[in-house]
Amino acid sequence: MLKIKTKFFYGKPIDMDRLKVNVNRPDDAKKYARLCKKIIKAGKLENKKCYVCASDKYKKLLNIFGFDYVECKKCSHVYVLKAPSTEAIKKFYSSDVHHQMIKKLYANQKVKNYRVQTLSMPKVKFVEKFIKKRGSWLDLGCGTGEVIYAAKKLGWQVEGLEVDEIAYKFGEKNFGLKIHNCLLEDFPIDEVRKFDVVSMFGVIEHLNEPSKILKEICKKTKNEVSLVIGTPNVASLSTLCQEYFPDNTNRHLLPFSHIQLFSPKSLETVLRKAGFKIIGWWFFGQDFYEFLQNLLVYDKNLKDSQLFDQLLNNFNQLQKVFDQKKFGDEMLVVCKKIKK
Repeated sequence: MLKIKTKFFYGKPIDMDRLKVNVNRPDDAKKYARLCKKIIKAGKLENKKCYVCASDKYKKLLNIFGFDYVECKKCSHVYVLKAPSTEAIKKFYSSDVHHQMIKKLYANQKVKNYRVQTLSMPKVKFVEKFIKKRGSWLDLGCGTGEVIYAAKKLGWQVEGLEVDEIAYKFGEKNFGLKIHNCLLEDFPIDEVRKFDVVSMFGVIEHLNEPSKILKEICKKTKNEVSLVIGTPNVASLSTLCQEYFPDNTNRHLLPFSHIQLFSPKSLETVLRKAGFKIIGWWFFGQDFYEFLQNLLVYDKNLKDSQLFDQLLNNFNQLQKVFDQKKFGDEMLVVCKKIKK
């Protein structure tokens, strides 16, 4: 067994006004509600067992846009009970709704530099706390490639895999990155073995078979590889906010997209079963901003008040309170292979 002391880190400052340029939360929530309604009406929903431990014992947690999120009684993993079919998920990723979200949040010239410096660079530097020297880095589902671009600026040799055409073309054009338009299973195994770091940021929650993919990564990579996973934390304030305001959901609990929602316990379980041990945890998020946005449902005039200004101006300090309780809505882990 790998004997390394696990380290914990908390909090990451964000300027939400700069990050959320041109985001219309109520409009996005309505779009997502209509999309879910179409998926449900089309049928072909697949009743699932727990994706982590295969148990069929669960308790209902909450309902978002007609979909039930349930919590496994055995391992605490949260998932969509009757998930959209693979066909329906593929249709979502080729839909105008998804493309507009990509353009607005990620492939956006107004925020690309800010995202690299404030969101991605800290993630790379966090990973480097557990790495002796810089080498080669492969990011699976790299999107526009902002994480590996940040790594490249620090001296890493980087490559990415991405299937979304808008995202990977933006990364190639704006960041000058080498991004392969393919899935992991289509990437040559000899190529995978050369990398020192393999990462997935905002990917595992979308997968129909997370356990299978993680085992495949363990099988294809070198023994010394560092695996990095970033994913939403279901055990968070944002989850409670969206449970109370389900009709205002535009991130975090998106059942047509986030069919998996890991708790720290279930993330650790799925990684251990795949052959990895977590050596570093980082908890952070946008929970307090989520709370403020939902307060506006009660009173839209709140946004023009001094109260709102003070709460927003102190967002990072207030957010860190939840992060330090491991109650932030994002978690990032660094893992090493378990030696047998």
